[in-house]
Amino acid sequence: MRPIKYLKRKGRQATLASHASVVRLGGGCAFFPHVCLRRNGSLGRQPGATAKCHWLLFLLCTTIPLRGFAWENEGVWGIVGSVVDVRSTLAGAHFTNTLTITGLYDAGRFSLDVIPVKTDDEIAESVAWDGERLRLIQRFPEEPHKGLPRDRSLAYVERSIFSRYATHPALAAMVTLAGTNSVQYLLSGQEPIILAGARVFPEEQNTYSVTFTTNGLRVLEAHTPGREITDSGEERLIPGFKDGFLRWKFVWGAPDPMTGGSAGINLPFEYRRFFPSGSKLFEYRTVKGALTLHPEGRVVSDFKPRITESRLKVLDYSSRKDFYPFTKGLSDSAYGYELTNLAWNFDEGKISAWASEVTSGWAIKGVPENFEETRTVSAHDTTKRGVAFWCLVAIFLSLPAVLWQLKRKEQNNPEQKAQS
Repeated sequence: MRPIKYLKRKGRQATLASHASVVRLGGGCAFFPHVCLRRNGSLGRQPGATAKCHWLLFLLCTTIPLRGFAWENEGVWGIVGSVVDVRSTLAGAHFTNTLTITGLYDAGRFSLDVIPVKTDDEIAESVAWDGERLRLIQRFPEEPHKGLPRDRSLAYVERSIFSRYATHPALAAMVTLAGTNSVQYLLSGQEPIILAGARVFPEEQNTYSVTFTTNGLRVLEAHTPGREITDSGEERLIPGFKDGFLRWKFVWGAPDPMTGGSAGINLPFEYRRFFPSGSKLFEYRTVKGALTLHPEGRVVSDFKPRITESRLKVLDYSSRKDFYPFTKGLSDSAYGYELTNLAWNFDEGKISAWASEVTSGWAIKGVPENFEETRTVSAHDTTKRGVAFWCLVAIFLSLPAVLWQLKRKEQNNPEQKAQS
């Protein structure tokens, strides 16, 4: 394993604001970041004044409203499913992506293989959530639609199933299996949640709402401030959206027991994404699918995606929440390393030490005006600076660029940029 570390600038400079919210339950109140229980009984996250977290009251106030929101069941369940992902353009064109899903589930933990049948980018994903880390491997060809093998790969590690780097179909399936703790993490404001690689709108300032409908649907929505990020990095008001707009919505149907003597459960889901166009809100991504779960009589030792590559490059974003108090979500930072033994066994202590070193420096000197080019090797490699180090940097810089080109190749005009 050969680690490198780098800070990757996603957004540009803007005013760094802090947020917090108030939860009111039974007449009492407590302050903690980004979470509120709305008057209509739904749970939300919205900006307010900074204050100290009271985690005991946080858990009390958030667990009760969310109980029953997520589908959770013990025992190992096999998963099969399918997804249809429709990408729409303002010109009226529609592109349909179809994928299949297989996997395993056990009490909130899961592993999934999302395989393209017919897609724009031909990205296959193996992803797993063990309750603490999301590990995602994306495999793709050098060029899509050329009949080439998926012989290129890149892996990501994140602290939440609300992944910034998963494709829309994979994300929809993961959120369908989200446990209560995952939804709480989204609402807690411990790290910015941006469900796309590009920061096109100030989504680090999103507010969230959780609702239940009388017909058994469960709805999770994100509302984004009515501003967009210009090419110069400034925030510009979007005409007609002074109160913000609906950025994305997840809708789950009630778990439906299968008939005909089968012991399975059917979990339908929808995931919709929007962006402002003129004075209207345009739905440019519509993901619909269903997962069918059947009980399986076996034991799963761990939930991690299977590594088949002799050398797998990993971008670890698990320190994102450590950087959030400093960056306020305007950038994304990763620790890069390479796995060469077909196992997820990199020393997480090295990542924690790196994050501590970086944040300690920021606490004293402040966050650099532009730290996109900051690159350092790990402590035990400090005597090996030079050609080998810069070769590693080049590898890690080129691979994300390739993946970015595959996933975001249509972002060269305002409409396409907003569709990330």
